Amino acid sequence: MRDEEDEAQTAIFQSGTNVGLLACSLFADGLDASPASPYQYQQSVADTARFISKGAEVIYEAAFQYEGILVAIDILVKKKGKWHAFEVKGTNSVKPPHIQDAALQYYVITNAGLELEDISIMHLNGEYIREGGYLDLTELFTTESVLEEVQSLQPFIIEKAAELKSILQLKKPPEIEVGPHCDKPYPCDFYGFCSKDLVDDAESEEEYINKEAIVEFLDQLEYPLQFLDFETWATAVPEFEGHWPFRPVPFQFSLHIQQDERGELEHKYYLADHRYTNHLEFAEKLVEAIPKEGSVLVYNKTFENTILNHLKEEFEHLAPAIPITCANCIRY
Repeated sequence: MRDEEDEAQTAIFQSGTNVGLLACSLFADGLDASPASPYQYQQSVADTARFISKGAEVIYEAAFQYEGILVAIDILVKKKGKWHAFEVKGTNSVKPPHIQDAALQYYVITNAGLELEDISIMHLNGEYIREGGYLDLTELFTTESVLEEVQSLQPFIIEKAAELKSILQLKKPPEIEVGPHCDKPYPCDFYGFCSKDLVDDAESEEEYINKEAIVEFLDQLEYPLQFLDFETWATAVPEFEGHWPFRPVPFQFSLHIQQDERGELEHKYYLADHRYTNHLEFAEKLVEAIPKEGSVLVYNKTFENTILNHLKEEFEHLAPAIPITCANCIRY
């Protein structure tokens, strides 16, 4: 009954896996307790116990089980005789679901008999810029202890664990209507199953057009009109010089220009011919293509302005000629 995983979701999961593997390299010579398949986690639990009993000081994917709940922590490290747990997240900050995740791991690990001195979230450092021709992992990752938050959540974890166990005993899913909660904090894997009988009532909604606002907006536009669009790619781990985690890297722009009300659209564009985008070439081609006056219209002002601002910061000598779209789409 689970929805099929699409390519975008698969890419997100794979990115998280890659970030986790990089983080492990900061703690060398560890033993890997990962299961051969998701159906063999009992072996991981046994391997983890064996590694600990034999004196291992670094364990990857250490697995623990307590009262039917199984967890795996990304990195388990022994420092001066005390255990420290690290959960790796492919994000630029610690988010509330990460702390709940760590709270459950702490609950199971400590009740399974292993005392933790600390538990932390390792995440990407959004301020890190790749320079010098190599990836500096000590700068790429930031570590934040969440021990106090995790300990304060233990009563919630105990209560929630009992509630979820009771749900597992039900003969059919609980009757809960679909709503905004289906996407918080992440999209539910079973939304398709729960929403299959819903009737689309979009056609019954009354159409509303604010004609005055449209006229007011159009009156502000100045020819030539320039319809600008970017295509970008981004990775959690910066691959090239000058990149940072999740930097939106533009590799294409499309610019349609209308000189006057009755004018034909003129199309100018740029498309990088390699995965590595030459930012200077991209910026120079954009400046060359875009008129020096008129209005710039975009689909998403925040997104396009982010790209344009990055180019302005990177190439100060071109900054005066690089446009910035504003609230009313007037260029300057």
